[in-house]
Parts: sequence; C-alpha cells; structure tokens
Amino acid sequence: MATPVAHLENILQHTWNADKGIRTQAEAALTTFMGQAGSLSAIMTLVADAAGKDRNMRQAATIVLKNNLRNYWIEKIYVSSDAEQAAVRQGMLDTLIAETDTSIRSLLSDALKHVVD
Repeated sequence: MATPVAHLENILQHTWNADKGIRTQAEAALTTFMGQAGSLSAIMTLVADAAGKDRNMRQAATIVLKNNLRNYWIEKIYVSSDAEQAAVRQGMLDTLIAETDTSIRSLLSDALKHVVD
C-alpha cells in the first residue's frame, strides 16, 4: 500500500494530464485525499522534500497547500488537529528559510499569511 505522500504524488501527476477525464478524476481524488486525517502533513512533507522530489511536483503541492489552508485553519472543511497545524506551520517556516527555488518561496510566503497568528 502506498504511503500518503506517494498517493498524493500520484494524484498530482494526474492533475496535469492532457486527458480531461483523467484530470477530472484526479481533482476529485485530491478533494477526497484532503478530507482524510493527516493529509495536511502529507502535503507539507512533499513541499519540504527539496532533495528528493521533482520541482514541478513540489510546486504543485505548494499550490495545493496555499489554496487550501483556509479550508483547514479557518473554515474547518478538512480535518487537522492543533498539533498537526503547529507542525505544518513550523514546517512552512523551516522550508521557507531553506528554500532556494523562488517560485516555491513565493508560494510559501503567500501561504504563511493564512496561518500566522
């Protein structure tokens, strides 16, 4: 069985498929994935893995993170514990400090605006 991060990578790869049907299925799978406990941590793990993951994959994960933080933090549409949110917030800061890719840095910077108290 695939890890949550591997499952997320598989979903994200299909979101940019040329076939509209595959993209639509991937987007539905992403929505389902985000509704699962631990999904926020899995997204952050993929974002932070600069050495092991393709830039496009990390950028896609960062966009998903940025676009959905409100659903985790404020609107509580998706499940995330206070501990998971604290870990992700710290992970975002740590990744932002270490990140050399300007696109990912910019996306993370925008995302942090949603979670800073």
